Amino acid sequence: MVSALNDVTTGMSGLSGAASEVGASAKSLSASATTLAASSRALSATLQSKPPPAIDTSGLDMLASAADSASSSLGSSFSGLEAMTGGLNPASEAIKSQTDVVGSIPTAEAAAFGAIILLFLLTLLPLRLCSAVHCVVSPAMSLCVVVIWIVCGVLMVVAVVAADLCTDFRGNVVSIVRADPGLASIAPSARFYLQCDTMPSLSTNGTFFGFANSSVAALNQSAASVAELDSIKQHPAVTPADDAQIDQVQADFAALVASAADVRTKLRCEALNGPLNGIIDPLCVTFLADGFVPYWALQLACAILLALVLIIK
Repeated sequence: MVSALNDVTTGMSGLSGAASEVGASAKSLSASATTLAASSRALSATLQSKPPPAIDTSGLDMLASAADSASSSLGSSFSGLEAMTGGLNPASEAIKSQTDVVGSIPTAEAAAFGAIILLFLLTLLPLRLCSAVHCVVSPAMSLCVVVIWIVCGVLMVVAVVAADLCTDFRGNVVSIVRADPGLASIAPSARFYLQCDTMPSLSTNGTFFGFANSSVAALNQSAASVAELDSIKQHPAVTPADDAQIDQVQADFAALVASAADVRTKLRCEALNGPLNGIIDPLCVTFLADGFVPYWALQLACAILLALVLIIK
């Protein structure tokens, strides 16, 4: 069970780290988009101030709008990702702090059970030899059995709830997210990252990855406008300083495209689905299938012992 909990915390840390990488890329993209929008508008204003013939700056205006759109779209995506993964680090730390406690429970219960067996043997002494021991030990033994049964009963409830959830963990989590009004907006993303490894054709509409794809596509559509800026350099009123400004806009655009592509890469299925599986598999396989075996064995032993006590009494 301790091993399973350690694997779960490792998976949580991995998912949190993946989200942090997306955050760093998103911040870089936001900075690049802001820079491109500013340089595009500045160049547009400069060119519009030139004497006739007028220079068409509609492409620059569209480029600035595309930069703003990319920043806004991916910024909202990262906000949603933060909402979905924001509690992972505190939860991981809480689990780590309790891992030693959880690991010591089977040992403590085994010791208690050993004590119960000893008490049981003492109660079998002839009353004429040890009536005082019998009167004290018998209630103590019963109390120990009751405590162990209560602990195992609580664990049984946990195991049943977890087992029900794990029968279709991915589908159940998606249903829970959809039912929460505060999380409904990230339900498509939750479904995508939970099921994309088993359903390759899953729609990306409304997902973080879909937003990233749309932003990259919008920027690629602006590439032609950026390439056409070179022709503006042939205008008689354009100066070397204007040429440098055009080169800067093109460089800013290239940086933004690279940042958007980096964000899209970090939002692909494999980037987040892998860490999610690192949480689900230990939780639903190792933790439930193997971790509770000592508890069920102890509960069965207690049941047998209690039956013997009732029969002998």
